[in-house]
Amino acid sequence: MTEVETIIAEAAKLPLRDAAFSLWRQRPRLDALEGPPMTLEKIRAVTLAQRQENPGYLEGIYQAARNHVAYSMK
Repeated sequence: MTEVETIIAEAAKLPLRDAAFSLWRQRPRLDALEGPPMTLEKIRAVTLAQRQENPGYLEGIYQAARNHVAYSMK
């Protein structure tokens, strides 16, 4: 069992709110085990799409795409 699986298994034994609090307290460790939130490949993917000619897309759309990738990689 990995450390992440152990943390989740321990939280699963608790009532819902206690489990949520336990996982929240463990978030720095879980983040460290999970790795960086966004890889360079993902950043490069949005940047590459922005550099290519895509008429009609505003800068705000690209920023929203970067934000979505960052959120998805949490």
